[in-house]
Amino acid sequence: MPKYCKAYKLEDLRKFSGWSAAATTAEKEMEDNDLAYVMESLKVTKNCLDLDNEEDFLLNDVSNEWEAFCKEDLKFEVPDWEAESERVRQHLKELEEKEGKES
Repeated sequence: MPKYCKAYKLEDLRKFSGWSAAATTAEKEMEDNDLAYVMESLKVTKNCLDLDNEEDFLLNDVSNEWEAFCKEDLKFEVPDWEAESERVRQHLKELEEKEGKES
């Protein structure tokens, strides 16, 4: 199953009060405008194409404070794919029914 991640500018992630202490050395080489990816696990990587490569992790230690920052400040949320799929199926069904009535 695919893994979800969302892109953020590094400057937004650096607003977390504990970022400097938690960030890896790989993060230090990056600029504020560089993109970083928050994963489902709330770990942060610089490479969205290989989410398992620990060498690309910018933040590996997920604390309660980081979790709260992700939810409250970044508004990070993993989509509910099942619910979204159901909404799409329902919409398609309604369109089909509408087209049938117009014919």
